[in-house]
Amino acid sequence: MPAVTPPPSLESLLESALRKFPSDERGSTLPLPKPARLSEQATQVAKLFSGAAVETPPPSQARRNALVRLRRDEPLTRKEWSLVCWGLSDKGDDAAPPLKDDALFSRTLDYLNQNAKPFTLPRKTWFGLLNSYFSYAHPAPETTPNWVLLRAFLSQSLPELLLAQKRPREWIQLLEEHAELLTENAGKELGKTIFDGDHQTAETLRSTLLIPESSWLWKKVIRQQLELLSSASDAVFIGHIESMIQLATLHVDFTDEILVVLLTRYAASAHRRQAHSQLLNFSLKHWRSPQTRTAHRWKQVGDEVRKMVLGWFARADLELFFRLLQGNGSVDQSRLDYWLRFVDQMIYTRIVMGSEAFNKRDPDFVEFIRHNKERCSHLSSGPSSNNVFIMQIGGYYFVEFSEPGNDCYLYSADKLPFDPEMPELSIVDLKRRLFALDWISHEDNWQTRTDAKLAALGIFPTEKKCLCAHAKEV
Repeated sequence: MPAVTPPPSLESLLESALRKFPSDERGSTLPLPKPARLSEQATQVAKLFSGAAVETPPPSQARRNALVRLRRDEPLTRKEWSLVCWGLSDKGDDAAPPLKDDALFSRTLDYLNQNAKPFTLPRKTWFGLLNSYFSYAHPAPETTPNWVLLRAFLSQSLPELLLAQKRPREWIQLLEEHAELLTENAGKELGKTIFDGDHQTAETLRSTLLIPESSWLWKKVIRQQLELLSSASDAVFIGHIESMIQLATLHVDFTDEILVVLLTRYAASAHRRQAHSQLLNFSLKHWRSPQTRTAHRWKQVGDEVRKMVLGWFARADLELFFRLLQGNGSVDQSRLDYWLRFVDQMIYTRIVMGSEAFNKRDPDFVEFIRHNKERCSHLSSGPSSNNVFIMQIGGYYFVEFSEPGNDCYLYSADKLPFDPEMPELSIVDLKRRLFALDWISHEDNWQTRTDAKLAALGIFPTEKKCLCAHAKEV
């Protein structure tokens, strides 16, 4: 009789099982890693039963195949009709989206109406219609009659969809809360919500309803915010500039439109003479300087707006030139005060820097150059500490030098002996007495004499600032 092998003891079975798990050098069992895939699936199941799951779009190729069959007027299965509903905004290789094809959409609408009373349309099919509604690529979708019909169907059938669900999905409840999205006023309420500081609602709608970034809805939302911004008080408007610039950064297609509204509204505010650094720098980044000949985007705003920005440049340039670029390191207050009286009339300014200025490490100066480098030139001759300030008032150019002992040269704009846009200019270029209408010597009551010279040219100070007789002379 063969020997019977006794069954392994419980202790040996446990030891055998534990040997399969990783252990450290002392023999202690190490903790197992978290089952990531299992956790992810558990989360999806939890979302499914809680109604929070997001509908998944079908593959684009499957949608295209169903649309091909629809175009051939072939009979479609229930699944293929669902694919068609998801693809109403899809463009074919050589075909417009079905929303622009009356025959295709008419057949689709017939199918939808047949399943509307009683409501037998699958939830995912209805969501496909919603996705096509939001995804339609057109700046003014309401000009497409079939899109308007789709909106009407969605609006009218939403209550039926809600009643047909034993456990409504989160997206259905969310859409019910924001039913204005299915009306001609879509975007107005959401635009106001964002304007009031609530960005989470928009993010929830975007992620839950799968609204693409290119959707017409965001265009309407942005325009609603711009409308509110235009009519807001100065305090509210100023408080929204930063967030609107962030919005323009996210929606680059709207950068121009947002900038037009921001600059125009700022020009109408009580702060127009005070430069808003963030708005100015953002404008320079996207539109370049209005003084640059190729900066055509500034034509989108009115003359008053351009004058405002040019005034900002002139004031900043004057401050930089007479405070930071003086050869002896002191502030030339008399000349600064004098020219500040004409700052609102300056339609062009440019700084021409010597070698010493180019190597400056003053934080204010470095920051200025970073944003205005295309408005600066290099002075290629003369003392390295010398700098030049060029300004245009009306039809005349004035050329000031930072080094003491230099006259200010006055030229007619139509007989200017140099191109101020050149990246490099020399002292010889800028001091052409044969071409100059006049020159200003900064000696003995020079301000009064200069006022008389400018008055003869029809130029008068905007600011009636007192120029003290004992102000520093150069």
